[in-house]
Amino acid sequence: MKISISGIRGIFGSDLTLDTILLFAKRFSSLLKSKGINRCVVGMDTRESSKIISNVAISALLTYGINVYNLGIAPTPFIFRESRRYGAGLIITSSHNPLEWNGLKFVIEGRGLFEHELSTLLNIEEPKSSSISKEEIIEPSYLNDISSLNISANASIAIDTAGGAAKEYAKILLENIGCKVYSINYEKAGYPDPTTNTLSNLSKTVRENNCSLGFAYDLDGDRLVVMDRYGNVLQPDTTLLLTIAKFASLGIKRFVVSVDTSNSIRDLVKSKGLSLIYSKVGEANVLRVMLENDIKVGGEGSSGGVIYAPFNMCRDGLLASMIISSMINSKEYEECLNTKYTTIRTKFNIQSEIHDKVIGAIETKLEHDSYEISRLDGIKGFIDDNTWILVRRSNTEDIIRLSIESDNKTNANKLLKDYENLIESTH
Repeated sequence: MKISISGIRGIFGSDLTLDTILLFAKRFSSLLKSKGINRCVVGMDTRESSKIISNVAISALLTYGINVYNLGIAPTPFIFRESRRYGAGLIITSSHNPLEWNGLKFVIEGRGLFEHELSTLLNIEEPKSSSISKEEIIEPSYLNDISSLNISANASIAIDTAGGAAKEYAKILLENIGCKVYSINYEKAGYPDPTTNTLSNLSKTVRENNCSLGFAYDLDGDRLVVMDRYGNVLQPDTTLLLTIAKFASLGIKRFVVSVDTSNSIRDLVKSKGLSLIYSKVGEANVLRVMLENDIKVGGEGSSGGVIYAPFNMCRDGLLASMIISSMINSKEYEECLNTKYTTIRTKFNIQSEIHDKVIGAIETKLEHDSYEISRLDGIKGFIDDNTWILVRRSNTEDIIRLSIESDNKTNANKLLKDYENLIESTH
């Protein structure tokens, strides 16, 4: 089981058991009470295990004095939005992890846990049971709330929700801003991670219907993959670049991005005389830096996720798809597609007990190859002004992530081969 600021995640019935769910729901109840919060929104994705986990978690919250407002199946951004009103949120999801995985994501006052709150959660005493609180079924306010942003578009869009939590909502949201939407239907949850799927059905739907864009969402609706009019998948950094370009055009002057984000965003911000701050990888880490510096917009290049804090303090794939739809036929849209960078991201399934050995070997080589090293998150080596390598442990899986970017494709591929060989020889 993986425990991080992204929540707890594991294989249901193996390292993620109902006892584990009960334990963490109790602890979350205690954490909420220590902050004077006694209300919590609960929602879930469409995995087969989500319903039983939701029932157990809700029972625990009710038993320990937390009133529950149940959204049922709902995208993660919906639950974050509602938690601003009710004080807290609990999401039954493991986001883009394989279908046999599931987990809990914890939300306080509209945001995910910060690292010190996670530490408190892991060490807090279990509460004593109290009088049973109440449960109420509610409808999401997101659909109405987002209309206040006045986003409009006139585009034909194909969408693939993979049968996830966005399946009932993505089409409605896009139609509400003026799009014609072609949706791929699922009877049950499909693939969990659109970044690792071929998306051949979406590509076919885009081309057959002459769509301007295609959108694929992960199972909880916070992650977005964008496809162009030809059915080609855009780099996730391009997704973030598009949204940042739009916000820049609306007068936003400062941004935060994770350390694994493409230099294309650095270049855009620099060209417009704006400012950019880097954070550790992870939605909560990006948000923390945003809040500390009173910055409204941020995101992660590796997931293409944008955070617009005045509306939602989480990565919001639904909002991103609406923003990008509004950019079709604009000069900004076309400019963002013409990136000069090759960005490569790969991962290695390596047991956590030998992570230190592998990363130590990479660090030695990076120190030799780079003119500058950053240890903000993992180890990032700057080979030249337009080339970097980043290695870091995953927050959510037993893997090591390797990211490489260069404005020279040949150079990027050579670096990938060199570091892949090093990792393979080390473990």
